[in-house]
Amino acid sequence: MGGSTSGGIGPSIVNSAVVATATTIATLALAIPAGYAFGRLRFRGRKSFAFYTLFTNMAPPIGLLIPYFFVLNRLRLMDTYLGLVTVYLTFSLPFAIWLLITYFEELPRELEEAAAVDGASRFAAFWRIVLPQARGGVAVTAVFSFINAWNEFLYAAVLTGNQTRTATVALFGFISTEEHLWGAFTASGTLIMVPVIVLALAAQRQIVHGLTLGAVSRARR
Repeated sequence: MGGSTSGGIGPSIVNSAVVATATTIATLALAIPAGYAFGRLRFRGRKSFAFYTLFTNMAPPIGLLIPYFFVLNRLRLMDTYLGLVTVYLTFSLPFAIWLLITYFEELPRELEEAAAVDGASRFAAFWRIVLPQARGGVAVTAVFSFINAWNEFLYAAVLTGNQTRTATVALFGFISTEEHLWGAFTASGTLIMVPVIVLALAAQRQIVHGLTLGAVSRARR
């Protein structure tokens, strides 16, 4: 790990930004339609599928590390963005789906019924009416997905190398058995926190709205 600091922490921060952004976009692209389907549609096996989605999020991360290592190694995806993003999706997606189900379930169905009366298709009603109403939940989901991917260390430490080493892994390159560069370690740690703080401040209004809506929804139940 010591070699990761030779080029500075900058390249690793770029790697973290790429991985976290790609994970967030992919999570939203899959979780939004899935959360809408579980929360608004009625189909056979809906509750079973929803429970299975939650169950997949209960697996301990350390127990999946070795299987992921062998799978990525066989597929030649070790030390690649695609491999790391795919692994991150397996634990960010179930959480995101369950988070969005709450928001979609609490939206009045009369909105879609009124749109259907006006001749709008289900997709048009979802895109123009339901999704804008659930933007608070989407913002909360996006922020949590980004932060989880940005801060993750265990999988990144094992599944990345010189090409895709993330900032959380590179940060420990300042600590070795020979010497501890506490100044560089502290400065880099502070720098790594900046994107998360900026993101949280930028989405503050939507986060508060989304968390409030979720709290009201759970209170009603």
